[in-house]
This record gives sequence, C-alpha cells and structure tokens, in this order.
Amino acid sequence: MHPHPLLADLSRRIDHAAMSGDGWGSVCAAIAEFFPGAGAMLFHEDPVADRVSGVVTAGLDPAAVQQFQRDFAHRNPWGAVWQATPEACSSISERDFPVRLLKRSAFYADFLRRYPELHAAAGIKISGSVDSRVRLAIHYPLRQAEAYDPQLHMLLTRLIRPFATALFELHTRQQRLDHQAAGLVLTGQAAEIALTVDDRMTVLDCTAPAERALSGGLLFGSRRGHLVFNDSRAQARIERAIHALSQASSLASETLFVDGEGERWRIALARLPALQISGLWPARPQVLVQCRPLHTVAAEGLDPAVLKELFRLTPAEQRLCRQLAQGGSVQDAAVTLGLATETARHRLKTIFRKTGTHRQAELLLLLRSL
Repeated sequence: MHPHPLLADLSRRIDHAAMSGDGWGSVCAAIAEFFPGAGAMLFHEDPVADRVSGVVTAGLDPAAVQQFQRDFAHRNPWGAVWQATPEACSSISERDFPVRLLKRSAFYADFLRRYPELHAAAGIKISGSVDSRVRLAIHYPLRQAEAYDPQLHMLLTRLIRPFATALFELHTRQQRLDHQAAGLVLTGQAAEIALTVDDRMTVLDCTAPAERALSGGLLFGSRRGHLVFNDSRAQARIERAIHALSQASSLASETLFVDGEGERWRIALARLPALQISGLWPARPQVLVQCRPLHTVAAEGLDPAVLKELFRLTPAEQRLCRQLAQGGSVQDAAVTLGLATETARHRLKTIFRKTGTHRQAELLLLLRSL
C-alpha cells in the first residue's frame, strides 16, 4: 500500500473543493477508503474564539463525532500536542503522545475508551489566516498504527502545500465576500452614521458620516482598525452585545442608549445574514451598528392607521408606541402621557402580545421597520 497514487488523487480533490467551495467530504472519503478501518475528519478551528465548525467526516461513527464536538473537543489532551506541532510537520499520536498515557485521564474514561477505532491518529494543521485554521485528522485502531503511521506521515507531509494553497484561496475569497456583503448592507444607510463590524469589532465598512465620525472622534474612533467608543462603559456594553449577537444561532438585534458629546445616543445593533463560500471555512459574523442622536429619532413616522391595521393597537397603545419610539424609558413615557408607571407597563405588555415581540428593544426594531 503506497500513498503516492492517493496523493495525486487527493491533490485533485482538494483543488476542486477549493474552487467549488464544496467537495471536502470526498477528500475524507478517499482517505477512509484507501486506509481500511480508518476514518478522516476535517474541521475549521478559531483559536481566539475557541470555536470549532464546518466538521466534515468519512468513516467515523457519527455519534462519536457529535459527542466529541459537543463535549470533548476542548478537553482533548492530544490538543496540546497538535497545538505545539509546527505547520510543516505531521502529528502521529503513537509517536508524539501514545494513547497509553491517557488511560488515567477523564477524557479516556468518559470518551476515548468507548471508541477503540479512535485510539491512534495522525494529522496536520493548516492556517488560512492569522486567527483561523483547518485540521485534518485520521483516526484508526491501535493495532493498525504500526502499518499506517509511516504511510500517513509521508502522505500528510506532502499534502500540506496543496492544502495551504487551497485554504489561502478560500480565505481570500471569503474575506472579499464579507467586505462586499458589508458594503451592500450600507447602501441604504448612506445618510446615517452606520458601520458594519465583525465579532471582534473590526470595522469592515462604513458610510461617509460614520467615516467622518471615526476620524473626528465623535462618539467613537478607530484603533488599529477596531471600533472604539470614547466612553469605556459604553465600549464594554457594546462589545458584550456584539459578542452575544455574533454567537446567536439566528438573526437578532439589540438597542442600547449611551451618552457622548454632551447628548444621548441610540445605538442599534443587528446581526446580519452570513454569506458563506464553503462549509469548511465559515463566514465571519457581521453586525450592523447604527448611531443616532436621540433627539433626531423621529416618532412622527409612525402612522396610527398602520399600527391599527397591522396590530389592532388602540389609540392609547399607539400613543405609548410613539413615545417609546423616541428612545425614552417606560417611566419617561408614563410621565409624558400622564399615566401611572404601572399602567404604562401593563399597556406595554399588551402591545408586546399584539405585536409578537417580547421586550422593548424588539418592539423598537419593529417600529423602525414600519
């Protein structure tokens, strides 16, 4: 059994997967077929966010893969070995960290002991960018390690270059698509202070008013390409909100109110849809950031007839919506409308029920869309 025929075949499959964005499963399938009893797994790893995604496998028990990904990926003692191995080298478990050294660990007792077909492994890691990389791991029973280890060492070492070229191409195309998507979202926001940022507050694109705000230090600025609010407390709140929106499994939004430049600002955040080239290389989460001085937030655009037609709101509920749309609190709205705070709260709960929203931020997002 000689790996050279497989090397040529795998190189073709890798090139095809990089060009099409798909087909990575065929890479794993070819390895599993060539090495009977072995299974292959490709996955994307974000070491900064401590996140694993885009898992592609062949020849491995799906239940074992799912359990590993969900419960044990970050408790894997082999992880330190894979981490320390240079990218130009392959990792061989029985050479670098034999399974017998794991037998007293919780990882072995709770997981690895149940799956003897995973007891030996070989792998490589390939970075497509500074903070993202892909791992290829081949697992097989310990009894096959003597035969498979030297062959996989040779094969994987020669696969590093085609893999690195393919992943760099994937990363470049995904990055280009991310920036195009960011710019497209801002097309309808040209007159607003609006930006798109990723999950690490990196500014991807911005409108002309936002660019002037960034350079002039109005409310916020840019530091090494990252969005930084002048007020440290506002920065911490917005960072937490953007992180939470980036981790959300579906589109979500949040509205915050912060002080800056002598006035109150409404900061509207919305998670944007992800446009992804390949399942192996995920799109970076993007969040739309819209900033408006509170006194410019117009409530007069809320048409009472629309509120009545869509949600069957009473005139009293419509008046409360108009007050809340200006960015004030329930207490502020109650004072303006001459209501007891509890009456306003009760009325707001009725509005939530009629509009299908659950909190004030969701209601504001809905009202802004009308």
